[in-house]
Amino acid sequence: MKKAERERELDQKRTSNEGRDQPPPDPARYFDHQRQRAREAELLRTVPRD
Repeated sequence: MKKAERERELDQKRTSNEGRDQPPPDPARYFDHQRQRAREAELLRTVPRD
């Protein structure tokens, strides 16, 4: 068997598993995080500097 033919067979068997192990994102957690960041930013804006 030629080297190119073997590599072609290996390429067909290789598949990407990237992203398959991750659960779907939770929108509630995302929006909670965004609200928390907005609160922190507002606090930084309203606290007077010394």
